[in-house]
Amino acid sequence: MARKTPKTPKKWTLEQTQAIAWFALPKALRVPPTQQALAPQIGVHQDSITDWKKLPGWWDAVNNAARASVKEVIADVLGVMCERAIRGELPYVHMVLAMAGMGADIEAAGKGPPPVREIVVACQADSV
Repeated sequence: MARKTPKTPKKWTLEQTQAIAWFALPKALRVPPTQQALAPQIGVHQDSITDWKKLPGWWDAVNNAARASVKEVIADVLGVMCERAIRGELPYVHMVLAMAGMGADIEAAGKGPPPVREIVVACQADSV
């Protein structure tokens, strides 16, 4: 007999909420490290968690939880980006300037005049 995928709950249960929070963590930070080990810790069978992962809205809930946790560290991340930009690390300079609304300036700078090497080669070809 084929197994039916359960309908999306209107509200996640406590156990589902715990599993959502666990899945929202980077794999390196998950304790316990596996879904199999998580199941008894939250009082369910691992097949229940497998079924929950098939529910419509499950991964949206996981992604929302992950985004919410990122919001708590945005100021720290921006601080690190600015420090690295100030040290002259070009990718960070570009990111910070783009975030400051200067993305068009960065793009225009990238389309600037050709490098000196190309000019020198062209001049040498003209003199032959």
